Amino acid sequence: MRFLLIVFVTLFLLAGCSDDNSTNPENQTYESFEEIKIPNGFEFSTTNNIQLNILSGLRAPVAVTGNDGIEYNKFTTDETGYTTGNITIPSTVTSLNFTYLDNTYTYDINPTSLTLDIELFNATGEIDEDAKYVGNYIVPILDGIVHNDDGSITAHWGYVSYYANNKNISIGYKNNFTGVGITDEDQGQPTTFSPGFHHEVFTVDFTPTGDERITWLVKTRRTVTAYADANSRVMPGPDEDGDEIPDDEDDYPSDPNKAYDNYYPSEGAFGTLMYEDLWPNLGDHDFNDLVIEYNMHEIEDSWNDVVEVNGTLKLIAIGASKQNGFFIELPFWYEDVTLVESYIEGTSLQMELFTYDDELAILKVFNNTNDLIQLDGTYMNTIEAEPVFDAIEMTFKLTIDYGYKSSKVVGGLIYSAPYNPYLTIDHDATREIHLPGLPPTSNADVSIFGTGDDATNVDDYYFYQTASGIPWALDITSEIKYPQEYTDVVIAFPQFGNWVNSNGGSFTDWYDNPQIDKVYDLQNK
Repeated sequence: MRFLLIVFVTLFLLAGCSDDNSTNPENQTYESFEEIKIPNGFEFSTTNNIQLNILSGLRAPVAVTGNDGIEYNKFTTDETGYTTGNITIPSTVTSLNFTYLDNTYTYDINPTSLTLDIELFNATGEIDEDAKYVGNYIVPILDGIVHNDDGSITAHWGYVSYYANNKNISIGYKNNFTGVGITDEDQGQPTTFSPGFHHEVFTVDFTPTGDERITWLVKTRRTVTAYADANSRVMPGPDEDGDEIPDDEDDYPSDPNKAYDNYYPSEGAFGTLMYEDLWPNLGDHDFNDLVIEYNMHEIEDSWNDVVEVNGTLKLIAIGASKQNGFFIELPFWYEDVTLVESYIEGTSLQMELFTYDDELAILKVFNNTNDLIQLDGTYMNTIEAEPVFDAIEMTFKLTIDYGYKSSKVVGGLIYSAPYNPYLTIDHDATREIHLPGLPPTSNADVSIFGTGDDATNVDDYYFYQTASGIPWALDITSEIKYPQEYTDVVIAFPQFGNWVNSNGGSFTDWYDNPQIDKVYDLQNK
């Protein structure tokens, strides 16, 4: 199928942007986190959060994969061919592939640009640049073809008009069909084009041989053509559950309330959350006081609403004597969410879903690490000479009211998976430690902000970092080896300091290059 796909990609780089570029050379060696000159606004994200606004020819699925071959998300455009959504991808991904009705189109990610506007016209001919900006042009679209039993082909056509009012174009040199078997320029195409997208407006039957084709030409400020041949994309197939997603692209072809499986970081992969628990004071920067791996499986319906979340967590390490808890603030209102089931390996404990002030739903995973494992004065998987403990697996299933739209944007902040996970310190639910840049819950003791080494300023949306930018938590978009006890993260990962110093622009895979004798490798124990 020949079609129009417009993708406006807005990059919200959680790594932050700064005019304060350090003059320190790359490959500098650091002995302590506190030696790094942290760029203003840097939030230590190993990902880019991208807002996609997609405009396509037909209401159909769009799969998004990275140049690493991993599928990161699926969307469906609406009846007008439009949708918006957020996806979170590793900073190491440099291009995205959009697969739409069996065709794949690749676009580079430019991390220095906040907005990338892409227009794809699957048609021949150039469009005058002035016309593009003033909006006065028409693009013919091949929605798709159907192969008939007698060997003929039925081509389904539509168009998009960027004129503000109806545009009349008579059959002739400005509006005509040519090609195999075509003896009349008039094949039922419109002569009055109304503004906007129009799909499956008319059909044309033809019988090609080899590469023969038929072509529809529309001339406004410039000539634009679309063509159909035997290799054009086929119209969407059967849809058993009636959700407008073809069965061969529907992960749940028999369930009209479910359409897609989306995973973060990706299917079968885990991210890593790492915390320091001495907030508001700085600690030893080993980020192993609590280490949790996660995978979030979101199920969306055909309108891109999240209808179910299945989370898998693993308690990997405890490098602290405090009895800390772990919670996740979700991007859904409490009244719309149900905790269907939960499981914590080796215990009879159940997770709990609750809210403060009837606002966002919060999942209490556990309130006290001692409820999950008794360490008897030792740490869990942070000291090489001590016993090795198996990771503790935890799972949960949430359902969200059907039809509830998850924008994943709350109060101007993007709440993509793993959402807003936080540690509570030593039985005190008011002492929260969140990822840098993510806010506290309404239960947090705000009197602690700005004390000790903390420089949180709620009015400026500056959360859980020191005045120089040092955080108390890190989110790594990969399953990693983590620092051994009392080992500064800059020692465990020699490229970490240079990654920070570069404002996240260089050494984006720093976590894959540890100093082996300084990290704890639970996977190979």
